[in-house]
Amino acid sequence: MFAAALEQAEQLFRASAAVGAAARPLTLFYGLSQAGRAIAAARAGEAWQLHGHGIRAEGLDAGLLKVQIRDSGKGSFTQLASILGSPSLSEPATLPQICATLPETQEHPFSGVAVPIVLNMWPQRTDTGWSLVLSAKAEAWLCGLPSSLLEELEPKEAIRQFMGHFPTAAGWDFPDGNLDHVPAQGRGMCIRLRWLTDDSGLGRSEPDRQARLREIAVPYGDGDVLWVPPALPGAVQPLHPLLAWWATLYGLSMLARYEPAPWVEHLDVNRSDVAVSLEAMLDGALEACPKIILLSLGP
Repeated sequence: MFAAALEQAEQLFRASAAVGAAARPLTLFYGLSQAGRAIAAARAGEAWQLHGHGIRAEGLDAGLLKVQIRDSGKGSFTQLASILGSPSLSEPATLPQICATLPETQEHPFSGVAVPIVLNMWPQRTDTGWSLVLSAKAEAWLCGLPSSLLEELEPKEAIRQFMGHFPTAAGWDFPDGNLDHVPAQGRGMCIRLRWLTDDSGLGRSEPDRQARLREIAVPYGDGDVLWVPPALPGAVQPLHPLLAWWATLYGLSMLARYEPAPWVEHLDVNRSDVAVSLEAMLDGALEACPKIILLSLGP
């Protein structure tokens, strides 16, 4: 099962690179679906057999922005959530909300949704060198926050409300009460925040700081960049990236298959304000999904 499903997944991803955006969601989703079977065979012991999609799309005729995705309570999606230690989609979420948990939406976000922000673990300078010692605090810069937050009457409160979309980053404060910010190289701004490494108040080393920050953010793709993803409605933890792609590509493939005329209209850059975002997502899937599959095969 592992070898055969992974071979099918590879062939479907290669086929996805050869077709245009009108058909690409179909081959991408089934490529990821077959990879899910390989992951289950590698990690699930005796419970490796997946059954059905385990997910459904509602409101396909209402337009892309209103399509809702949820799990079916059983099936491949729910099983993989358990295998990967991820929440599922027990409450419905819209396609834009699910897409917005993936870094590929940062450059071309759908309107009205929070997108992942980058955690930079830049070391703090001390007298003993580039490390953080004798402190129960861990500091880092979060990048990709909207610069418009600084224009609010109470920017600190605006930042607190914005950060409510990112539950894994809970427990932060402004270092010494100061709002330190710099422009981000790509989009928005970076702010410096501080977290407790534990509740003991004892001195902590750089490895403790690194471990605490890796509880806040998750590796993605090659793992060189740490991302803090937003959670979906009703969830206290974000979806595992593989499941976020699964739900995204499932929804897009259902639109492409059962509503082909509206789907092609969504891709028309001259008439659709989501065309660029959709093209970016489909291009991003070709690069991101194989890397996430590789990471998901591990322990």
